[in-house]
Amino acid sequence: MKEEIMKQEWNDGIAKVLKTIAGPIAKQEKERHNADEDYYADPQLYIQDLVTGASLMIKPDVLKTTGKTNGHGYRSCSAVTQRMTSKLPTKKIVGRLVSMMVRNFVPVDANPEVYSTMVAKFIDDTAKEIANESKWSPDDTKHADAVNKAISDLLEHTVSTRAGDTLLNVKATPMTAMIELQKSEVTV
Repeated sequence: MKEEIMKQEWNDGIAKVLKTIAGPIAKQEKERHNADEDYYADPQLYIQDLVTGASLMIKPDVLKTTGKTNGHGYRSCSAVTQRMTSKLPTKKIVGRLVSMMVRNFVPVDANPEVYSTMVAKFIDDTAKEIANESKWSPDDTKHADAVNKAISDLLEHTVSTRAGDTLLNVKATPMTAMIELQKSEVTV
């Protein structure tokens, strides 16, 4: 489809106009369907630049009947649930865990800018353990089941739903080619 578009001369601003039009049309489509719906359509449209005369007929590619679109020109897949580990940034997780540790091991009346030598040693030991991954596994500890459950519970908060994929199976025919094709059909 890109080749057919690039072969023609399009006036400046056409892409912006088409993107602007696409927004409200996409909004209408979303209002007609719910996020869990998997649906198909066969869009057919004609686009013409009235300044340069460039034009395209866009229709489903009837020669491609297999694949995810099942022979249709458009498919919108239902929403999917996926794990997004970036939702829980490492710095925040470490910060919360260290905060809990400091709160548990530092006396209430201690200077808030200083932590105990016990906490300092724990941080140093932990950093060394983390740097050498071969030394630690959540299954190696006395509380392996509790540690694994805590990790699993923490990761459950990284699950989110995103919109399903949309797929196209269309071909674009420059209208000059269509006119030439019709002329050749008439002369035969």
